[in-house]
Amino acid sequence: DQGTIRAVQLDDRASLQALYGIVGTTDAAQAGQQVLASGATGTARWAAILAYEGAGADPSVLAPYLHDSDLSTRAAAAAGAVAMGDKDAFPVLIDLLGHDEWALGSSPPEELWQIADQALVRATAVADFGPPLDGSIEQARAAQTKWRTWWKHNGASLEYDPTHQLWSAK
Repeated sequence: DQGTIRAVQLDDRASLQALYGIVGTTDAAQAGQQVLASGATGTARWAAILAYEGAGADPSVLAPYLHDSDLSTRAAAAAGAVAMGDKDAFPVLIDLLGHDEWALGSSPPEELWQIADQALVRATAVADFGPPLDGSIEQARAAQTKWRTWWKHNGASLEYDPTHQLWSAK
């Protein structure tokens, strides 16, 4: 699986399909963690984070990448970290709602705000802030304002249910 992760080329559909074929497995998460520990950069780092966040359990593995200069890497790390119980990744996802760049390797193509929106909804079950998945960046930025308000009022009191990978305000 490390070979699959390291072989990913963004312009090679077969390598991306191979990566997506292993994401979500324990072996891929272990391989992703090993690739990250080896100091991977660029596409290999993004692919390793994607592999890890699909089935990894320790959000501290992803924490160093929450402020990565590559926004796709940052999005994958934040989505995984929130799903694994790291509440510090919420502001990263909320910030990404303001970005309309295309996410690396997404198929079908997705903008970063779409990945952030899906991760926030999945982690909280709060689906009424919008935007629709076929929405615009303007709608995403309006949702970003609502999520910032939500974070301001609920961030300190959030509790994580690891069984359901769900956050709720108490």
